[in-house]
Amino acid sequence: MGVETVDGFSGHADRQGLENFVKTMNPRPEKVLCVHGDEQSVQDLSSALYHDYNMRTFAPKNLETFRFK
Repeated sequence: MGVETVDGFSGHADRQGLENFVKTMNPRPEKVLCVHGDEQSVQDLSSALYHDYNMRTFAPKNLETFRFK
């Protein structure tokens, strides 16, 4: 694993800013984890990305873990 710098991304973007960021990614990611914000907002963003961009999305619950390979 390594650390990557992502130009054009703000961790403080609103939903529209995050959706625009995903829309301009090339190539688009196959999977997206939505992990920061209140539960309903995270679920809504995850659902929108799934429906609008046909990508696998996850909105884990508090303290839920994911293993990356």
